[in-house]
Amino acid sequence: MKFNSWQDAYWYFLNVSNEGEEPEEDRTLGPMYETRDITGDGIPELFISESAYPLSKVYVYTYHDGTAEYLMSGGGNGILGYNTDKSHEGIYLITSFMNQGITTYKVDIYNNKTVSPLAVFTSEDMYADEKNPAKYTFNDKEVTKEEFDKEFSKYKDLEISYVGRKDYFDERYPIIDDVVYYYYFDHFEVAGADNDIKNMKIADEVRGIKVTGIHEYAAEKHRKLESVTFGKNIEFIGRNSFAGCSALKSVTIPENVKDIGEQAFLDCGSLEDVTILNPECSIWDFWEGGQPLTFCNTVDKDGNTVFNGVIKGQKNSTAEKYAGIFKLDFEEIESKSAGKIIYGDVNDDSIIDAKDATAILTAYSKSSVIDGELGFDDNQKKAADVNRDNIVDGKDATSVLTYYARTSSGYGGTLEEFMNNGYSFD
Repeated sequence: MKFNSWQDAYWYFLNVSNEGEEPEEDRTLGPMYETRDITGDGIPELFISESAYPLSKVYVYTYHDGTAEYLMSGGGNGILGYNTDKSHEGIYLITSFMNQGITTYKVDIYNNKTVSPLAVFTSEDMYADEKNPAKYTFNDKEVTKEEFDKEFSKYKDLEISYVGRKDYFDERYPIIDDVVYYYYFDHFEVAGADNDIKNMKIADEVRGIKVTGIHEYAAEKHRKLESVTFGKNIEFIGRNSFAGCSALKSVTIPENVKDIGEQAFLDCGSLEDVTILNPECSIWDFWEGGQPLTFCNTVDKDGNTVFNGVIKGQKNSTAEKYAGIFKLDFEEIESKSAGKIIYGDVNDDSIIDAKDATAILTAYSKSSVIDGELGFDDNQKKAADVNRDNIVDGKDATSVLTYYARTSSGYGGTLEEFMNNGYSFD
C-alpha cells in the first residue's frame, strides 16, 4: 500500500494493527507507541509496544518510497534499546529481559532499512548452586563463563537509549469543545465533530502540537452547524470537509490557509458569503467551463451546481480569479497590511523571502547608474531600509536574505526582532 507521507502510513498501522487494541485496566501497563528518528534521516520509525510486562515486545515499522513496512519485533518489558555509536556500522537494536531466572540479551544491527542478527546471550546464574550450576550461551551455543564474558564485553558498555512507550493509544483522538482531532505525530488534524454542534471552534494546538488541517469529510452533513472559527495554524481544508452543512451562512478562511480542497463547501444551502484572506490560496475547481464545486449553495434547473452568494478577497487574488471564472459576485477587501509598513516585505505580499531580497538588490544596482533612483514608492523604500540607516543598499538585501534563510530553518521571530538581536537566537 502506498502512502503520501510517513504520518499517513504510521497512522494507518496504528489503526489497523492488532497491537494496542486491548487496553489494560492500568493504562500505564497497557499498549503504547512512539515515533523516533533513530537513523537521523529525517523520517522517524514507528514503535508499537504490546505492554510493560517482561516478555512484551516492541513492533517496529519503517517508511520509505511511499511504503511503510514491518521491520522487526524485539525488546523486553515493552521497550526496545538502541545504540547509535558511530564507531560501528549501522544501529544496534537491543533486546534485554529476564524471565524465570534466565537473562536474555540480544543484539541486532539495523542498516540500510534491514535488520540482521548479531549476537544473542543467555545466562542462567541467578539461582545457580552445586546441584544446578550456572549455564551460559552465546549464539545458541553453550560456552564457559570466561568465553561468555569475553564476547559480552563488546556490548556491555554501550550507551543505550530506550524507545516504545511514550503515547497512549486512547489519546489518538482527543475531543475538545465537541471537536475530534486526529493525532499525526508532528501535527493534529480535525477529524470530526458532534453531530449537533452549532458553533465549531478549532483549536490552535492540542497538547502543545499544532492543529494544521481539516481532514476530508470532517464535518460533512453537520446540518446544525452555523459557524466555524478556524485556528491560527490551519493550512488546509480537506475534501468535502463541510459539504452539506446546510445552516452555515458565512465563512471566513484565514490567511494561513494555503489550500481549499475539492467540494469543501458543496451543498451548503444557506451559505451567503465566503471571505478568503490569503490572496494566494489554492482553490480546487480552478478551470474554465466547469461548475463551482468548492463553494456551492444550490443547483440550477439543469442540475448544475451554483453559488449565488458573494466571494470576498483581495484585489488580484485567487479568490477574485475564482469568482471571475464562474461569474460569481466578488467583493474586494483591503489587504491586512494596507497602510502598514512591514520591514523587508518590499513586494507587499505579506511574506519576507528571497524575492524581496532580489528586489532590493536589483533596485540598488539600478540606483547606482540612474541618478540614485530606486524605482520604489515611498512605502517600498521604507520597507527596504531594514537596518534603518536611511540608505537602501546591498546590506539591506543581505539582511533580508539571511533572515529568510533563518526562518526556513525554524526561526519564528519578526525581521525587526531578528535585526535587534544582531542575528542572535538567544
